[in-house]
Amino acid sequence: MKLKINNMNIAIYYHKIEAIGGVEKAIFELSRILDENNHNVTVIFSDCNSNIEMLTKISQYADIKHIDIVKNEMFDICFYETIRPIKINALKNILIINNNWVDSVVSRKNIPNYFDEYIAVGNECKEQAEKILGQEVKVIPNIINIDEVKELSKEEVNLEKNDIIFVTVSRISKEKGFDRIIEIVKQLDQLNINYKWYIIGDGDNSIKAMFERYTNVVFLGKKDNPYPYIKNADYLVMLSEREAQCLVMYYALILGTPVIVTDFGTAIETVKDNMGFILKKDLSNLDVDKILNAKFDFKYEYPNVEKQWLDLVKPIEKKDYKFTILIPNYNNAQWLEKCLNSVLNQTYKNYEIIFVDDMSEDDSISIAKRLLRPQDKLIELKSKRYNGGARNAGIVEANSDYIVSLDSDDWLADDRVLEKINKHLNNEDVLFLGFQQTKNNQVYAQYIPNSQTKEQALKENVCAIWAKVVKTSLMKECLFSEGTLMEDKVQHFRICNKMKKWKNLQEITHLWNRGNAHSVTTDRNTKWDTSIYRFIADLTDFYYECDDEYKSYIQDFIKDIKRNAEKQIYKQGR
Repeated sequence: MKLKINNMNIAIYYHKIEAIGGVEKAIFELSRILDENNHNVTVIFSDCNSNIEMLTKISQYADIKHIDIVKNEMFDICFYETIRPIKINALKNILIINNNWVDSVVSRKNIPNYFDEYIAVGNECKEQAEKILGQEVKVIPNIINIDEVKELSKEEVNLEKNDIIFVTVSRISKEKGFDRIIEIVKQLDQLNINYKWYIIGDGDNSIKAMFERYTNVVFLGKKDNPYPYIKNADYLVMLSEREAQCLVMYYALILGTPVIVTDFGTAIETVKDNMGFILKKDLSNLDVDKILNAKFDFKYEYPNVEKQWLDLVKPIEKKDYKFTILIPNYNNAQWLEKCLNSVLNQTYKNYEIIFVDDMSEDDSISIAKRLLRPQDKLIELKSKRYNGGARNAGIVEANSDYIVSLDSDDWLADDRVLEKINKHLNNEDVLFLGFQQTKNNQVYAQYIPNSQTKEQALKENVCAIWAKVVKTSLMKECLFSEGTLMEDKVQHFRICNKMKKWKNLQEITHLWNRGNAHSVTTDRNTKWDTSIYRFIADLTDFYYECDDEYKSYIQDFIKDIKRNAEKQIYKQGR
C-alpha cells in the first residue's frame, strides 16, 4: 500500500473474505476509492480460512490484518460489512446493510448498538432496516468501477453458438435459488429451443449432480472474470435475492445484457420493464415464451456514487471530555497516597477529583487535604452512608462529561489511562474497562471486557462501577442504593438497561488491590446479612422497571440469590 501522509485511518471489517463475491467486490472498490483519496485503509477479517488470493488483490489498496492483531489499534472510522458482534476501536462505526441483512436479523436485540450510522444499498433495505432500528438509514449504492467492468468484458471467451445463451453468476446452493432454475430449464426443454445455460460459481457435487441430467446446462466453475460471459449472454439469470445478486445485476445492465431476476427490492427499483424480466419468488408468473419474446430498450446508467461514500469519511472533530474521578474512602490511609498520585500524575489534565470520606477514623482526611488540588473537591460525610451513599454524594456534585470511578485502596494502571479513555470515547453512554487483580505487587488475574451486545453487558459478572466509565448524566439517573454493602449489581443492571451506545476499551486501566485485608469484599461482617435482603428488594424494584426481554433473567437471578441466602443462614444456625 502507498504511504499516506494525511487524512484518516479507516478500517473495513468482514468476517470471511471469499474467493469472489459481492461483498468482497464491494470491499475492494471501497478500499480503492478511499486509498486513492489518501486515506489509510485496513481490511480486517476474523476467519482464518479467508481466501489468500482475494486478500492479496485487496492488498493493492489496503493493509490486511486479522482481528486479533488490531485489538489495541484505534481507527477514525470502521465500516462493517456484517452484523456479527465484533467490535473494533473506532471513533465512528458504520454498518453497511445489504439485501440479505434483514433476513439475518431476528429481532433488534441481535444488532450491536455501537453503530453511529447505517447505510443501505437499496431503498427496500432502507425501509426494512428503519422499521427494525427505529431510526434513519441512508441509501448509497455500492461503488462499482464501470471502466473496469467494460474493459474486462472485452476478454475473449469460447461459448457454443446457440439461438439463446443464458448465464448465471452466483454461488451454487439450494438457498441461492437453483431449484428455480430447474423449473425454467424444464419449460425451455419442452419448447425444443436451441439454448445453452452457463453457470459460473462454486458449488458442491450434490448441486452439480442435480443439473447433469440437463444436457443444455454447462458448469464453468469459478471465474474471476465473469464479465465477458455476461456480455455475450442473451440473458443474465439471477434467481436468489441474496448477497452478490444486486452487484452482478448491475454489471449486466452496464454491459447492456437483459436480466431475469426475482422480485427483490433492488431489481424492482432498477430493472423495470425495459431492462429485464422480474419473476415472482414462487415462480407463479413463470412464462418462458413471454420472457423470450420480450423486447428490451436499455437506458440504464449506473450512478457515480464515489462522492457519496467519501462524504461519510469527512474529518471527525474529537472532543476532549472532562472527567470526574470519583473516589469514595473509608479508613484507607495506607493506600491513599498511591491511589491519589496515580490520578494526579495523569498526562491528560481535563479532570476533577471528587474525594468522598465516609467518616474515616485514620489519617485519610489529612492525606487528601495535602494532595488534592484547589479545583478538586473534598466531601466529609457527617453520617455513615457506606460505599453507595459515598458515591452518590460525589455523583450529584460532578461537573463533567463522564465519571471515572476509583476505590481509595486501588490505583490507575499507568499515567496515560485518562488519555486512552478520552481517545476511545465518542459520546458513548458507557465505556467498559479492563483491570488486573494484584496482591503484594504480584498480578494474579485480569479481566478484559468484550460485551458485544446489550444483553451480554447486562449479564456480565463483572459489575464494579470502576470497571466502566459512565456518562455523568446517565450516572445521575442511576444512583446507588445506600446503607448496604451490595450496591454495585443493581446499579450495573440499571446502567446497562438504560444505555443506548457503549464500547469496550480492551486495555488494563485499573489495578484492583486484593492485599487490603479490611476491604468490603475481603472482610465481610454481619452487615452482609441485612445487605442481602436489601439487595433482593432492589432487584425486585429493578424487575418492574427493566425492559421486558430481561425480566425472565432477573426473575431467575432473584430466585438464586434467595436460595443462596437461605443456605447461608441455615449453615450459620441463624
